[in-house]
Amino acid sequence: MSKRFILYSCCLALGITSAAASLAQTGSGIVLFGNVRDSALSYRLDGGRARQIDRYYLDIPAQKTQISQVIVTYRDNYDGEIDPQSIDLRYNDRNLDLEKASWDKENRRIEVVTKEPIPAGRALKLVLSNVRNPFYAGLYQFDARVMGPAELPLLRYVGSWVIGFE
Repeated sequence: MSKRFILYSCCLALGITSAAASLAQTGSGIVLFGNVRDSALSYRLDGGRARQIDRYYLDIPAQKTQISQVIVTYRDNYDGEIDPQSIDLRYNDRNLDLEKASWDKENRRIEVVTKEPIPAGRALKLVLSNVRNPFYAGLYQFDARVMGPAELPLLRYVGSWVIGFE
């Protein structure tokens, strides 16, 4: 009877451990250290493999004020290539009209400016298509900031996407 109890206990422990490991890899990425979890943003990739062409869907939560500009910065270890002609900002799966979408490779910055301010309370999705993923697999952090219209030109940190590539 004690052998059976030990066998059942081991099976139960392995089942719980494997379920927890699979849940940790969904949603907003992996957080290894620091308090980034509080500001971790959700994302989805079409592929997720290094050195491949991919599409990124980066979620931006609803803000308390209007938004007229989205700025994404990233660390110098990310060596991917971003196509500035294939940058979209969406609300309810519909592309918003953009005044400008640019990628500054030297300063590691993506900038999206809308034609009209986006009202407060709207969750957005930044879609980067035709992206060449970095050469090496690993984790890469992208930071999101938003700016309000001319009356409120304050740059505010929204959160970070910690994106993993295989």
